[in-house]
Amino acid sequence: MTWLEKIINPLSFSKTVRINGKPLCIEWTNRADSALRKRKYPLNIEMELYFSGMIKKMVIFHDSPKNKIEQDKLHSITRQMKVWFHPVTSGVFKMGDAPHQQSMIDVEIINLHNYYPKKLNIDFRNDRWEGHFL
Repeated sequence: MTWLEKIINPLSFSKTVRINGKPLCIEWTNRADSALRKRKYPLNIEMELYFSGMIKKMVIFHDSPKNKIEQDKLHSITRQMKVWFHPVTSGVFKMGDAPHQQSMIDVEIINLHNYYPKKLNIDFRNDRWEGHFL
């Protein structure tokens, strides 16, 4: 989000939840709130922390209620928004495989004290969900 976007469409809504005892502040824009209110099903938001040669953070938006996310891992933010922190690492690595083609293994959350997300920002722009976490 550029500085101009922050002025035109600020992060107007926020809620803090605890995931595994750690606080997570979720902030979203008016556009995102409007899009959430129109949804038939909750938006499941996955904060993926991918450990490989480097650490990569991705926010993945699951529009369908039939995604592979285990429902007990989701934390309800609003009636229409749920969030999940999902640390993973590469399984077997083969040269030439793109990252999305590699198998992934869940990482034990217990060992990730310093890697927990503290803030998640969400927007809905150009008919597309956008997000990032710190």
